[in-house]
This record gives sequence, C-alpha cells and structure tokens, in this order.
Amino acid sequence: MAAASGTTYVARGIYGHPGATALTIAPDGRIQAIGSTPPDDTTIDRRWAEAWLYPGFIEAHSHPDTGWLWGAGAYLGAIERRTPGGGTDAGCHSIEQVLSRLQAARDSTDETTPILAWGYDPWHVEGSPLDRRTLDQVSATRPVFVLHASQHVVSVNSAVIAMDALDTNPTPGIQRDPAGKPTGILAEPEAILATAIARAALAGEFQPSALQQFGVEASHAGYTTATDLDTTALLRPDSADAYASTVNAPEFPVRLAAFCHIDTSSEQQLAASIQAARNARQLGTAKLRTGFAKLFLDGSIQAETAKLTHPYLDAGTGQWLTEPARFASILAELDTAGLTVHTHGNGDAAARAFADALNALPLPAGHQYQRHALTHAQLADDATLTRIRDAGGTVSFLINHIRWWGDAEADHILGAERAARLDPAASAERLGLAYSLHSDSPVTPIDPLELIANAIDRRTESGRALGPDQRITASQAINAITRSAAWQLGMESEVGELALGMRADVTAADRNLTACRAGDEVRAARILGTMLDGTPTSTL
Repeated sequence: MAAASGTTYVARGIYGHPGATALTIAPDGRIQAIGSTPPDDTTIDRRWAEAWLYPGFIEAHSHPDTGWLWGAGAYLGAIERRTPGGGTDAGCHSIEQVLSRLQAARDSTDETTPILAWGYDPWHVEGSPLDRRTLDQVSATRPVFVLHASQHVVSVNSAVIAMDALDTNPTPGIQRDPAGKPTGILAEPEAILATAIARAALAGEFQPSALQQFGVEASHAGYTTATDLDTTALLRPDSADAYASTVNAPEFPVRLAAFCHIDTSSEQQLAASIQAARNARQLGTAKLRTGFAKLFLDGSIQAETAKLTHPYLDAGTGQWLTEPARFASILAELDTAGLTVHTHGNGDAAARAFADALNALPLPAGHQYQRHALTHAQLADDATLTRIRDAGGTVSFLINHIRWWGDAEADHILGAERAARLDPAASAERLGLAYSLHSDSPVTPIDPLELIANAIDRRTESGRALGPDQRITASQAINAITRSAAWQLGMESEVGELALGMRADVTAADRNLTACRAGDEVRAARILGTMLDGTPTSTL
C-alpha cells in the first residue's frame, strides 16, 4: 500500500471492503486509502478499533420539527423516544395518560397561552377519542391544540372552535358530528390552517437553536446527512441567511438537504415559491444542499386520507391534496426550473398519479433527469414502480410504518392483503428501481438501525410478519440508506460509499450489521460515533 499522509482509523471491519481494517483520511477530508495495514507516516487513531465502519448513513426524508416540538408542548405519542436531555420518554398508551400530561402542561404554563401537545396516536391509545369533549376536560376556556403523530390531523377543544369560528367554516376536513357540529378533529392542511394557532406556527420566526438540536439528534442517531422536507425558512429573506449560517457552522454535525415548500394555493403563490426555491440554490454549499422542492399528492394512511384506488375497510378512498392534473402541471414547471422534487404520496392512486405526471414530462434534447422521487410510496404496485423507474424517477419508503401501524392497517384500515404490500422494498430491489428508506421524523424517531431492522423483519408490534415476501437483506437496507439515498440527493460522487476520493463521512457501529438476521439483533447494536469530512463529529 502506498504511503500517504493523514490519519488512519483502525477498525474490526470496513463496509464494502472484506478484510480491510484500516481507513486512511487525507488532510483534505477525503478517503485516501483502505486496506488491512495502515500506510506509513500516518497518525493512527484507535477510538473505533473495536467497531465496524460504514458509509455515513443518510436520512432521506426527515423534518427538523423535533428541534422545537419538545419545547413547544407535551409529548403524547405511543413510541418511546429519546429526549433532548438524553433520557427516554415512554409515551402514552391510554387516554388517562394523555389527559394527565395535558393537565400538567396546563398547570405549568401561562393561563393566557394555548396548551400545545404533539405525537398523539389514536391507534395506540385506549379509551375515549381525543375530540373536543375530551379536551374540554383539560380546559374549556384555554385553547388546546394537539398535533397527531401522522402530522396530518389535529385535535382541538371548544375554545379553539369558538376562537376560529369553525362552527360556520365550510372547509373540508373539519369533521362534524351527526348534528353538524365540529367534533374537534381537523384533517389535512386546509382544515388545520383554519386555526390561528397553526397559521402562527407556520409563519413563526426561524429558530436556529431548534435546527441545531435536530442536527445533533441526527448525528447521535448515526446520520451524517439528513433532510429538511418542506422548509419555508429558505424562502423567506428574514430567515434564509440564518438558516444557511446555522447549517454551515462547524458545530452543525451533519449535511442537510433542504427541500423548499411550494405553495400551491394560487398561481401567484406558486410562481413566487418556485422563484424563491430557485434563488435558494445560491445558498448551496458542501454542507447545505439546495435545488430541491416538496409537493403533496395525498394524505396519510392511518388518518384514512391517503388516496386509494379501492375504499378503506370503513369506506371512502381518501383525499387529494393536489388534484392529479394540477400536480402534473406543477411538476412540469418545477422540472423546467431545474429543481428536484420529492412528492408526498402514500396511497396507490397517488403513486399512479405521480407515475403519470413523471411520464408526461417534456424531455427536450439534452434534458437531464432530475431524479424526482415519490416519498413514502407505501402502496405502490409493481406496475407503478416500473413506470417510475422507466421515467428516471425514484422512491423512498417509510418502512417504520410496518412496525408501528402494520397491525392497525391490516385489521382496521386496509385489510391484510393490502397491508402486506406496504413499503414494497423487495419489489423495488427486484425491479432495479433506486430506493431509500426513511423515518419521516418526527412521525417516527430518527434512527437508522430501526430502518434496517424493519426492512429485514417486517414485523408489527404484535409480532406478526407483514408481507414477508417484501423483506430485504441487511446489506440491501444499508445500501438504501447510503449509496441509493446519496444518488437520490445527487450526492453519489461525494458520499454514500467508502471509496478512494470520496468525502470521509463515516458511521461507526459496534457490530457487523450485515451479519444480523433479525430485527432485534440490529436494534441491539450501538452507534459509536460519526465522522464528517474526516473529522469526528460525535463519539458516543
């Protein structure tokens, strides 16, 4: 092996390089050598001598919301989560626990302010529904606003209904009882934004500390690249520079691909959003990746607003957030503007609409495929996946759905046959379609080991195997959160694999994950640290 200056990290194994135990990083942060013997004249670093080194893991679809949600309100979710202080929160599994936390939030906050909470999941909480009558037990006079785990539904009390005149608001998504009165359940953006609390949150000031907290959370989980899917901060002159400065600061420990929110409420807002997203490209750096946009086709499966070709078990086929014809037109505009679009689509009808729009894009001579992605893609069938592949597209699966909502979707929402097709990673693998796996944090915790575990196991909380024919191997799952995810983000020449000349973005774990055959083996692993451009960013 040729001599090289730099630092050599010795390890028990290096992913993608059988027999290699030495990874040498040049002073410029690029990988200079990989082998079984450290080169001469390098500094030897043994901090990960008992670890396995992997390409830095890439979170293909996340939201930095956890950075401010912990401080904004009470956590009511059923999934155990790490708290900002490094502890754990076991969450809520009964309506009594939910009400207890809300009452504690009421008693510990100023009586002139709303009572806020997040993470509530009706599929995991026993007892009364979290409607206005239940929330009125917390307070009948102070506004109570609870964001559900899906991020597509909120629960509010009578004070919010009165304050925002929801009684007389005809907006779809404001659910009503048989007498026509609002129940306090609001589904999807139009209904949620009928509340002043939601509008204020959307228009709120950018919080650098919240973004920083998210970056630290992602790094500690084992990621070296994360995403901000649907940011407005880069579109606003009062926050764009602060956002970029936060990400580019040395203490921000991950790269971040920022997807700009595209306002489709009117043609004027659409044009302004597209121009702002194009302008944001000027802020792109090695750490802050720009040139991306986010669109929505449908809602959420567990909220029964994802758009299906056949009804849910209790009737209804979901809801379009953007009608297919309009979506196709907007996608074409964004493609012409040179922006890569990730489109939220859960249902099979939404997946088909995405494939239709992708295949309808004009492709003049010299056109470069933008690698537009259908993100979530939970019920896409093989024919649709093939059409997406053939049009130069890609997909990203919210694989954690299988563990936490698989039982509900098999038994109450979709039926066992359709639920077995959730997140068809093996189909994408077989078809040669580039795909990634993601957490959709804060919908599920940001954790690469959980993604791998669910992809190889496909077991629900009750232990049932859901669509075992869609299982993939640990190596395939690792590829989905490294090389394939890097390709989706246009970063494959820099990160995503450990190879000579690539940026030294590295994740260290305490075991050979490719040898794991069951999800719990992966979950038992520990992330030992990460490295960005050859500089350790966290050693845990």
